Amino acid sequence: MEILLITTPFLPLNSFEIKQLPLHKQERTSVSPPLGVCYLSSYLRQRGYRVSILDLDLEIFTLIKRGISYTILDIIRLIKDKGFFDIIGISALTSERYKRAHQLAAIADSLDATVIMGGNYPTNSPEMALSDPNVNYIVMGEGEEIFYKLLRAIEEDVGLEELTGIGYEDMIRPRVYSDFIQDLDTLPFPDYGNIDVERYHDLGMSQSWIGNNKSFTLFTSRGCPNHCIYCCSHNTFGYKTRYRSVDNVLSEVNWLVDKYGADEILIQDDNFTKDKKRACEILDRLKIRWAIPNGLEVNSLDREILEKAKASGVQDLTLAIETGSPRIQKLIKKNVNLDKAKEIIGIMRELRIYSKVFYMLGFPGETKEEIQQTIDYASKLKADWSIFSIVNSLPGTELAKKVKPDFDNIGYANANISTEDFNAEYIEKKVGEANIKINFIENYNLNGGNIDYAIRDFQRIAQRYPQHTIARESLRRALFEKSLCNR
Repeated sequence: MEILLITTPFLPLNSFEIKQLPLHKQERTSVSPPLGVCYLSSYLRQRGYRVSILDLDLEIFTLIKRGISYTILDIIRLIKDKGFFDIIGISALTSERYKRAHQLAAIADSLDATVIMGGNYPTNSPEMALSDPNVNYIVMGEGEEIFYKLLRAIEEDVGLEELTGIGYEDMIRPRVYSDFIQDLDTLPFPDYGNIDVERYHDLGMSQSWIGNNKSFTLFTSRGCPNHCIYCCSHNTFGYKTRYRSVDNVLSEVNWLVDKYGADEILIQDDNFTKDKKRACEILDRLKIRWAIPNGLEVNSLDREILEKAKASGVQDLTLAIETGSPRIQKLIKKNVNLDKAKEIIGIMRELRIYSKVFYMLGFPGETKEEIQQTIDYASKLKADWSIFSIVNSLPGTELAKKVKPDFDNIGYANANISTEDFNAEYIEKKVGEANIKINFIENYNLNGGNIDYAIRDFQRIAQRYPQHTIARESLRRALFEKSLCNR
């Protein structure tokens, strides 16, 4: 059985549609090897299946970087060039990609392949995914074992009544706890041999905050016990955290260094420091540049773990604070200790660990005063960089039970929630103002902090958004300040 795994791209399947999008929908911060698809490929190949991977994010952004226009016919050609396939698996990483996922399903169906769709979108919106006659099956949640069992059933032409975590026709068979892989050490390492990793490095869109390098993403655990109302991760990996052994994690790191020349590891866990003892065991043995793009839980951090992080090679850490309002902290079930966050930022600055902080504006029930409270908190906290996002009601979240998701406008840069206190336009304005105020006008590193950080950050923004006049002016000022320091 020949299998092709396709990643649904961030951008449209026709390049002429890109210019019709708002600027924030034309850009993506990173393109990295697709970790979930590579895990699935290695799992299936270990069991004797012939698997190919087509990462359309890589293909499309490569075309754009080369200044080449493309149409859906070029996408079809990319798929056909891979060969003939019995099964085409479509990975829809986020719900905002749902239209493109269904376009790919239509293409796959026209090629006489059986279409299986997986990822965040069909996991959280199974009825919607299955309403497409081009989609034969969906896989919900953690995909490796469920996808494999589904393939076996298709091959043997047996009934699917015993399978869970799948959907087909008008039947949805919810996942059960036993569908989660309990021993993560049994998973083979991601199948990077099935892709050209050098193409990702050449593209220069690494998740790394320090610039393009040979960085690789890595999970040390799956699942998170927290119940934040805006997060849908638990629908994929569950509320109970399952851990890889420390030896298994370090073996993968060594494998990435020896086989692929990795010089940075980006840990993607939902909650890496929840088990402090285990995190410290990893950090005691980890000796490579590393970072955590996902938001860390502030309440789980202290000086000991930050000192170990610094000694092990950490470059930057991101804190998930979300709101500066204690009342909204409780409302969204985040419950960050806001005073402790200030202490943690101070320790990170002392240890010269670059700090990023996530904030979200526009929660239902939030007042304009509380929105301003978050901005004022960020101003006083003085992280190295603050990332302001717009609250979205994502399918599969507790928030979605209160506010119906707007599938055509999903995205953390898109406002689609209006309340008695604010409308969508107000939130977009406040997010824009907060970004300019905190990251440019009041930028800590531009105003007496680490001027090299400021130069690096403004260069990154100015290169990505050439029309960003404030970024260019901030860069000019930072370079001037640097010249004064060198005199």
